[in-house]
Amino acid sequence: KAFAFAADISSSSGAERLVDRAVDSLGGLDIFVGNAGIWPEKEVPVESMESERWTETIRENLDSIFYTTRAVAKIMEADGRIVLVSSTAGQRGEAFHADYSATKGGVISFTKSVAVELAPRGITVNAVAPGWVDTEMVSDAVADAGRERIEIRCGVDARERRDQPVEQRLEVARLLLVGAVRDDRRPRHAEADHAEVRRCLG
Repeated sequence: KAFAFAADISSSSGAERLVDRAVDSLGGLDIFVGNAGIWPEKEVPVESMESERWTETIRENLDSIFYTTRAVAKIMEADGRIVLVSSTAGQRGEAFHADYSATKGGVISFTKSVAVELAPRGITVNAVAPGWVDTEMVSDAVADAGRERIEIRCGVDARERRDQPVEQRLEVARLLLVGAVRDDRRPRHAEADHAEVRRCLG
C-alpha cells in the first residue's frame, strides 16, 4: 500500500497533517526517513549571502526535519526506526555554501540529541551523511569541470567517486530494517522527501 501527500513540511501544521495522514492510511508508523532538503547551487560567500537564502535553506533543510521528527516521535511505538539524511558538508563544511553545511551539521547534532531522548522507548534514531550523490539536484553543478573545482575548494580527494542513489538507499535500509520488523506485521514506512511524501507498506 502506498500513497502520495503534498504538504509544506517546513511548517508545524504541514508536518502534523502529513504524519496524521500516514497514521490514518497505514494504521501507525514504524519507520520514518527524513530526506527533505535543498542545495542552493549558486556559490555565495558569507558576506554576500542574502538573509532570504539563509532563511529558506534553514527552513527547508532543518525546520522540516524538526517538525516531521517531532510529529513522528509523538506517535511512534517501541521498536520504531528513524533515519535522518545529513551530508558530509555537515561534518567538514562547504565553502560558499555555509547555509547548506550549517543545516546539515544541525541535522547531525539533532540526531544525536533525539537518539538519546527516544532510546528509553526502544526507538533508534540515526543519520546518514552521504557525500556527492548522482542526483538531479547536483547534475548542473558537477557538469564538465564543476566536480573537480568543488572538490578542490572543499578539500575532497578528486579521485573519490560520486555515490549512486541506490547505495544510499541500501545504507538507509540497513539502519531501518535490522531488528525493526515486528512479529505481527510488516513495517509501516514513511519517507519525507521535499514537499512530496510517500507512505509505503512493506
